[in-house]
Amino acid sequence: MTSPSLAPRCTNRLSTTRETTAPAAAGTTPAHPANPRLTLLATLAAALALAACGGGDDATNAGGGTPAPAPAPAPAPVPTPPPPPAAAVPVITADLPTTLNVREGETGTLTVVASSPDASALGVRWLRNDAEIASAGTAATATVPTYPFAVSYPAETWQAEVRNAAGATRSAVTQVQRVPRQWLDVGTAHAAQGVAQVRGEGQRARHADNDGRVHEASVHEGENGTVLAFRGEPLAAAGEAWAYSSTLPASDPSAEVTHLSLAATFTGEIVATWLETVQGTVDRHLVRAALYRPGATATAAGSWALIGTVSDPLLEASEPTVVQVGADSFGIAWLQRSGAGQPRSAVQRRYTLPAAGSEPGSGLGSVFEMEGMAADISRLRLLGVGGQLALMFVEASGSTPARWQYATSPSGIAWTAPADLGADDGFADIHWAPPVNGQTVLATADGNGRLFTRRVDVTTATWLDGGWSYTANAYGSAPALLIDASGRIDVFGVSVNTAAGHTSVLGHWVYTPSAGWGAGTVLASSATDFREGLGLRAPQAGRDNAGNLVLTWLERGASTAGQRLRVQRYSSFSAAWTAPSDLAAPAAATTQQSAPMLTVHESGRASASWADAPGDGNDQLRHARLR
Repeated sequence: MTSPSLAPRCTNRLSTTRETTAPAAAGTTPAHPANPRLTLLATLAAALALAACGGGDDATNAGGGTPAPAPAPAPAPVPTPPPPPAAAVPVITADLPTTLNVREGETGTLTVVASSPDASALGVRWLRNDAEIASAGTAATATVPTYPFAVSYPAETWQAEVRNAAGATRSAVTQVQRVPRQWLDVGTAHAAQGVAQVRGEGQRARHADNDGRVHEASVHEGENGTVLAFRGEPLAAAGEAWAYSSTLPASDPSAEVTHLSLAATFTGEIVATWLETVQGTVDRHLVRAALYRPGATATAAGSWALIGTVSDPLLEASEPTVVQVGADSFGIAWLQRSGAGQPRSAVQRRYTLPAAGSEPGSGLGSVFEMEGMAADISRLRLLGVGGQLALMFVEASGSTPARWQYATSPSGIAWTAPADLGADDGFADIHWAPPVNGQTVLATADGNGRLFTRRVDVTTATWLDGGWSYTANAYGSAPALLIDASGRIDVFGVSVNTAAGHTSVLGHWVYTPSAGWGAGTVLASSATDFREGLGLRAPQAGRDNAGNLVLTWLERGASTAGQRLRVQRYSSFSAAWTAPSDLAAPAAATTQQSAPMLTVHESGRASASWADAPGDGNDQLRHARLR
């Protein structure tokens, strides 16, 4: 007989208990006879089964109650997914500066350095005032361009946006500060050359080379007599100081030197001419010349060689002037007379340069021709443009006092017949603008102080206007004249109001071929009497390639006050003038500043020089540069 198992099923403990203890149904036979021992064994087996399988809480089990069902197992936690990796946008490792100063006429540079975390390709977009600058390109370095000169610049910010496939990162914002040019290096020039004798006519000369160098010569009285100081500077370079300085060959220590004139060739050679007057039993008036050869670089000093006297020592000479003609030759003209009281005639010579390395000797190469032009001439002007020579002169009397002749042959001096300039008897002097494309504008004033102008083509020896055009009632000092390639003319002149105490104004008149002369603009005015040495004088003007103007003039407000050199600039970009100011403070309150000379380079850089006369006889030559 097999014994029953003592391990009842744990899956239905309550059912097992009931099966063990419930009475048999009526009419059935109990599983076991009423045997106390078997009943006890069954009960004990059920209890052991409950203890082995576990059940409800201890109280229930201890109390013999029905055990509680086991709780359902808790679900396993769902793991939180890791965050996605950060977007691999560019990282800027070298940012833009907070500010960038860009001086007028110059450019600036901005560079941003960035990397791509995922090594993907980078692109750059440049923004000005938060708007894309297509012209700046897509490189990491951008050029902040120069802007035309403006009286005031608008606010301007630059920023770089670096992009890759994941997105974009913007750099810091750079505030661009536009800095207008300033007058720099204001000081005393030629300090070691003695007292400057520069207030008289022809005591200084200035010439601008095609390569952007300015040369200036001036007369100084030193311990050993008169010397001619010479300095040069490259206007187009960034340097702020005079590049070189030297002394022209010493003249006769007892001579009075006047009428300096300079001209230079395209290759840098310079010819200087001047008049020496040596007093004696019979005064001698000699035209002398010297040749300058430049140094190896634009900032290196060259050397001077004396050519000697070019006029006839037995004849009285005056008013020499030299001009460049072609690439390697010069024309020198002067007036001379055979003796006191005799009429003066014009003399003109053309010279070719001696070969490089050779000595000038007693002349400038070959003398092509020497010719008397007219009789009894009071004023002489010589102009050279691209191989052509133009000689302008004023006769002291006659029905055609102002006349004009052209040299028509590049290989020699073959003059046209004198042409009447169409001026009346009152025309005493003639001025012209630096030629542009072979064209220039002439200006002269009649006996009533009225200013007239006329355009001429020097290369073709033709007039561009039918006659003289009345420009303004502008006399009192020589006008400043400018002409550009379009035929536009700018005239700056001092107009004196004879009906109002001879007060003076500085006027600006503009001519264009399409509209003719426009109404004048008053730039400065003075309520003082022009006849007493007060008011406004000596305008000087220059224009750069962008059409911007630089203007200087002299101003004296009272008989007890000094005379000041004033300066003003015009912006073609903003069509406005700056406020006028002193170019440099006078040495003392009563200092008379005078004899200004102004040169404006095509880039907008400029150089000005003038004399300071404090009243003690020690004139100083001063200079300043617009950089």
